[in-house]
Amino acid sequence: MHDSSRKLVEAMILYYLSSKTGMAVLDVGALDVNGTYRGLFKEHDYTAMDIVAGPNVDIVGWENIEPQAYDVVVCGQCAEHAENTQLLMQDVGGACKPGGLIFLVVPSRAQIEHRKPDYWRFTKEGACKLLDYAGAAVVENGEAGRDVWAVGRMP
Repeated sequence: MHDSSRKLVEAMILYYLSSKTGMAVLDVGALDVNGTYRGLFKEHDYTAMDIVAGPNVDIVGWENIEPQAYDVVVCGQCAEHAENTQLLMQDVGGACKPGGLIFLVVPSRAQIEHRKPDYWRFTKEGACKLLDYAGAAVVENGEAGRDVWAVGRMP
């Protein structure tokens, strides 16, 4: 996780969750390679998921995720590593409760990551399409440095 991604998720938490505690949060692609979002969600029930076991990972594999169980699903600096982003985002949407939020941060610039594979870069429109794959309506989105971010709400 990059410092810029951490700051974007922190801003989303401050705006969308500042008056709430105890929210069920799922962090997708949460293997600690160079930092995690865990410390940002101290007031919430944070669960870290990845497709491989390792540092910071509480749950391994989508098959172990309860459908519609999470108030917030964070997908930060993860989608670029998924070969099939449509399938990834369908899983993200499937984990989110009705009315729940998706916090998305993806890279927009061509810097190649240290974590392989690294397939994709996204525009603001691409981030909106990812939320569409999840079945979420776009609440807002933007660009910040080399990242694109978006917040979606499930119906």
